[in-house]
This record gives sequence, structure tokens and C-alpha cells, in this order.
Amino acid sequence: YYWPSEATHKLTFAACSPARVTAHATVTYGDTGLQLKDYTMPAEPNEHFDIMYSPRVLNVTQSPVTINFSHALSSIVFQTVKPSVEEGGAYSIKITDITLSGKIENKGTFKYAYDEASTSTTGTAGWIDRRLTEDAITYDLLNEPFEVPTTSSPIAKVKPFLVIPQTVNSDMKVSISYEIVQQAGETPVELTKVFAFTDFTLPNTNGDYTDSWDMSNRYKYHIHFGKLKEITFA
Repeated sequence: YYWPSEATHKLTFAACSPARVTAHATVTYGDTGLQLKDYTMPAEPNEHFDIMYSPRVLNVTQSPVTINFSHALSSIVFQTVKPSVEEGGAYSIKITDITLSGKIENKGTFKYAYDEASTSTTGTAGWIDRRLTEDAITYDLLNEPFEVPTTSSPIAKVKPFLVIPQTVNSDMKVSISYEIVQQAGETPVELTKVFAFTDFTLPNTNGDYTDSWDMSNRYKYHIHFGKLKEITFA
């Protein structure tokens, strides 16, 4: 492709990324903006990828073209920690499974709408027609078991997990299975704890609290193990 030879001829640019989104949705650009029709989240979290879109860059006549992207999905991250030995954490604990399940909407249409005749570079972004492809969805998030550290940090063994922005409902649950060994050589005690996502409030970008996973936000859920009491989830 080449730049127009006439100075009065100008180009407009816009983009979405990555290119492989076309395998999961019908992608169109037109007079009313960008549309990813019937986007379906991959069933395997290891295959999840971020979707990004850009506002228009108007009336460009030469390189470079600077394009700024925003995120169309929500990100879910888990962190875990147990007390140090001095704080009462003289035991080992291994998380063996983390599973998300319930009515988690996994299909919808993303639209970044604008008026082609407008001189504004920005439009209105959002998801419509969100739905489930089956009665309930289950995601196995753990690649392999891991020992819980004494410093809170993202769990490297957990698969990347992205969701279509949506309201959190009482059917959305996370199940955490783990083993505790209080002294070396003991048989591990196997336990499972199930939490409903509606039990917790989520901060939004304004510092307020919301009951939804909002577009372009990352939500961190902290798994805290105490002095051999029940774990808490916040």
C-alpha cells in the first residue's frame, strides 16, 4: 500500500487485535464502526487471548500512524499466600485444583460504534447479546499443583483467564482444592472450599464498588490461608 500522491487525499485508520479473533467471531468494519459478531470464548483457558480495539486516527497523510488500543475483555487473576513460620504458618500447603463454574456468559457481540460522518475520533464501546452456549460453564484453571508461598503473588501455575464483561451472579462459583501437611512425613489432609463470587464486592476504576466484571479491568482474588483455620477469600 502507498500514501496518496495528492496532499488533499487523507486516510483514516482503525484496528483490532489480534488477527486470530476472526476465527472466533465475524469481524466487520463499516460506517457505524467495528463489530465482532457472536464472539465465543475458547473453552480452554490456556487458549484465551486479549481482544483490543482502537479509536479512529483521522486525516493522516504520512507515516508514522500512532494507534492506541483499549481492552475489550475483563481479566481474572488469583493470588495466594500463607503466614510465615513466625506468624503461625509452620505447615506446608499445596493447591491441587482451582475450578470456575456456573452461568458465566461466554458468547456475545462486541461493538465499537461511531458516526462515520463525525470528526470525533472516539466512539462507544460495549458488549450486546451476551449469553451462554450451554446451561453452565466449567473452567479448570490449574496447570499443575503448587506450594503456597508466604508472599502474596500471582499464581504462575494458574491459566490466563479472560471473560466477556458481565454482571456477577450467584451461580458463579470458584472451587479450591488443597492439601495440608502439618509435619513432615504426615499424610496430607485433603480439603475443598467453594465460594460464590457474589459474596464479594469488586472495586471499579473510580474506587467505588460494583457487582460486575467491567470491560478493560483486571480483578485480583486473594486466597488467604491462616493459622490452620478455614481459608478466607476476598
